[in-house]
Amino acid sequence: MEAFKQLIILNKWDLPLPLSVRNIVITEELFKTDYVPPTVVSASDISERVLFYTNPMMRGEDVKRLQQALGLPEKDIDGVFNRVTDEAVREFQRKNNLKIDGKAGPATYAALGY
Repeated sequence: MEAFKQLIILNKWDLPLPLSVRNIVITEELFKTDYVPPTVVSASDISERVLFYTNPMMRGEDVKRLQQALGLPEKDIDGVFNRVTDEAVREFQRKNNLKIDGKAGPATYAALGY
């Protein structure tokens, strides 16, 4: 990353950002002085699945636990990872300086206190 940063500082960077290199997305955000890299956390239970909005929608007790942990209203706690749950996950990630991708995985679970 330092090499990219130096090119940008020296005004020798002419590729548009964001740029993806070997599955790493390089954005202007990475080069801000107050940038905090995302936390990488390993799942403590390898059977824990990453939850996200998809079609067909993911369902189960793990989704229900996530909805409860996010503080969704009782009427929205149904064990179905729908748009309401997706929006709640994204808002939680935003408020907790996590990668905002709508996926409830190890980092989101850790921030929720799982």
